[in-house]
Amino acid sequence: MGALRLGWAIVGLTAAVMGCSEPIGPDPSDGNDDGADDGSTGNGQPQNQGDGFVSGSRLRARFIGGADGSKQFLGFHDDERDEDCSFSTASDGKLRCVPPSSGASLFVDAQCNQPVVLVTVGCDPPKYGNVVEGGDVGDCGGGEPSRMRLFTMGARVASAAQSAYTNAFGTCEQTTLPPNDLYALDEEIPASSFVEGNVTVE
Repeated sequence: MGALRLGWAIVGLTAAVMGCSEPIGPDPSDGNDDGADDGSTGNGQPQNQGDGFVSGSRLRARFIGGADGSKQFLGFHDDERDEDCSFSTASDGKLRCVPPSSGASLFVDAQCNQPVVLVTVGCDPPKYGNVVEGGDVGDCGGGEPSRMRLFTMGARVASAAQSAYTNAFGTCEQTTLPPNDLYALDEEIPASSFVEGNVTVE
């Protein structure tokens, strides 16, 4: 599935060491009392949530509200897939609102061809795993962004205490880690399953 960058391996390991996490919730009401449940105004038009965030026909803006009336934007909720999402460059090179996932930053084979997700012992595996490929920001910034391939999670395959490998700059090397569970990736989810976005200037 291609070489992964060392930085993504560090991110994946850091997340596992931090342990199990719980999602923020529940989300406060968006204040829309028109009876529409699609994030629109009830007539199919996008609803402005204030502060520049607009819900569409499928993506709805999510906020956390303070008891004092304060409000902070958290991201979007994909009504069709019934899951939260945020925009990132997908495998087709387009910006898409993809759900949270854990990076497959380790491998179970010495050739680094079988990526796995590291999960803290006693924690449930995430719903999705990802593999990040490509990307070249260049010496002066810009360049091509990395692309994220999203997968459903497979079965537990091993413990990191047995053997695990990292692929740093094209070199597959064995590594020693505290006891954790390793889960394989299953089916890749087509990028077209997620809402496409475009950067605009207004």
